Amino acid sequence: MAATRESARPTLTALVVGLAALVSIVTSGHAQESRPAPAGPVVQIVGDGGPIRAAGAHVNITGTASRIDAAGAQVEINATVTGQVRAAGALVAVAGSADGDLQAAGGTVEVDGRYGGRVYLGGAVVRFNANAGRSVEIVGASVEFGPTSDISGRLSALAAYLTVAGKMGGPVELGGATVYFNGAAAGDVTIEGGRVAIGPQAVIGGDLVIRTLMPPTIDPGAKVAGQTIVREPAFWWLLSGWTWKLIFAVLMAAGTILAGAILIGAGRGAFEDALRHATLRPFSSGLIGVVTAVVIPIVAGLLLATIIGISFGFALLLLMPFLVVAGHTVVATCIGVWMFDRTGEPRSYGRLFVYLLAGAVLMALVWLIPWAGATIICIAILVGTGAWVRSVMARLRRRSALV
Repeated sequence: MAATRESARPTLTALVVGLAALVSIVTSGHAQESRPAPAGPVVQIVGDGGPIRAAGAHVNITGTASRIDAAGAQVEINATVTGQVRAAGALVAVAGSADGDLQAAGGTVEVDGRYGGRVYLGGAVVRFNANAGRSVEIVGASVEFGPTSDISGRLSALAAYLTVAGKMGGPVELGGATVYFNGAAAGDVTIEGGRVAIGPQAVIGGDLVIRTLMPPTIDPGAKVAGQTIVREPAFWWLLSGWTWKLIFAVLMAAGTILAGAILIGAGRGAFEDALRHATLRPFSSGLIGVVTAVVIPIVAGLLLATIIGISFGFALLLLMPFLVVAGHTVVATCIGVWMFDRTGEPRSYGRLFVYLLAGAVLMALVWLIPWAGATIICIAILVGTGAWVRSVMARLRRRSALV
């Protein structure tokens, strides 16, 4: 349990740090203290020792710098840095060297070079083939440590598919659906996963602890100085898919109730209008919800391709989760109203909250229906999202007419 719990904690930190870096970079534009960065979708900077902050569709940074903050669709860094490096984007490639920490998040993250501080990485695909003077913490769908990886401190990694090679000077904690370890570790190695394999070049200076339901595959050529211990995985790993679905349903209902309580209190008028749209115009509201779900990502993508609109693009992407949550609360309350009150009379905050509570619980139960449940909930959320968008747009039009 230590492997996945300890690795999940820092890797969540890595993702939060990456998102924070992304927001701070794009909201401040792009600039280099010693030399202004060029304007346009392609930003190319040759550092001269000062701090660099850059954002663009394609960012390429070389030279020397005291620190680097970079974000974009494609970010390439090959510089000598005396401080920390932070990067975020769809494709992030970092090389060179940094005396401070490295924090990177993206769709694909590739890291080479040398880093004196801690390394935090998160992404769909992460490839690490670098020298790290301290700990390395990574989360991703697919994570690969290359054969020239050299990590002096602790290694924590969590992924669906995890491959580990290279050298590790500290303890190693791994978790994943499929884990293949073929590296050299000076200390203990703890692995928790569905399928675990130890390769022929594996050298472990301490104990090898494997937590899995399936018998692990250990190559005869692997060398383990300590004990090899195979145990059942942690309690949460043993939970069935149905149990996880039930847990998610409870969390979904609780989140909907909390968000609804805030929305009803903070934006009562808009919430009531959205409730009427969802009740009286469910089909057109659902259509608007579909259009919103399609158009916002497309517009955000187009804005991200430009320097002028990159901040607005990220703002639109951050707006989408709020619209979905608001839509969920609206349709849940609508269901409660349909069940208990079809009079159309004014409703107090307390009555609306009771309807929200009933609707959220019913939607959580519907979610548990095999196959069809998730589809029904998605359609309902689209109706609520469309109703909320209609309500907000109508109020904005009325306000602009008064100005």
